[in-house]
Order: sequence, then C-alpha cells, then structure tokens
Amino acid sequence: MLLELIKQKLSQSFPNAIIEIFDNSKHHEEHRVHGAHIVVRIAWEGFKNVSLVEQHKLVYKTLEKEFKEKIHSLQIKTREI
Repeated sequence: MLLELIKQKLSQSFPNAIIEIFDNSKHHEEHRVHGAHIVVRIAWEGFKNVSLVEQHKLVYKTLEKEFKEKIHSLQIKTREI
C-alpha cells in the first residue's frame, strides 16, 4: 500500500515520468527502526537544467508527509529523459 501511495504522489508531481519504487526494508531488519527503507528512481523530462540537489528536493517535498510518518530511509536516483 505504501509503494502505491508513493507512486501515485510521484506520478502527480512528475507527469509522464518513468518511476520505479522498491522497498529495501528487508535488508535493514537488524536496525529495528520504525518506517520503510525506500528506493525511488525517477526519469523525467522536467529535470532538464535542474541541479541534482534541486531534483532531490522536489522528490522530498512530494513525499514530505510519508517521510515523517512511514519512511525511515529514502534513496533517490533521478535523471533527465
């Protein structure tokens, strides 16, 4: 359910983007922390002439609520298409 919510929110913020989302939580079970370890990959034409830092800020802004409540770790990979 969390992955679907993330996909929906990212799709709204980044129309026509290629979005891949993975839950890596099983690789971090020994941490015993609350929240998921999520990997997000986004390829979007809107990233043209936008710095990598700004691209990542856009993703964090989109998932701000989930990051506070449901996500412990968010790995982001972005690129322009």
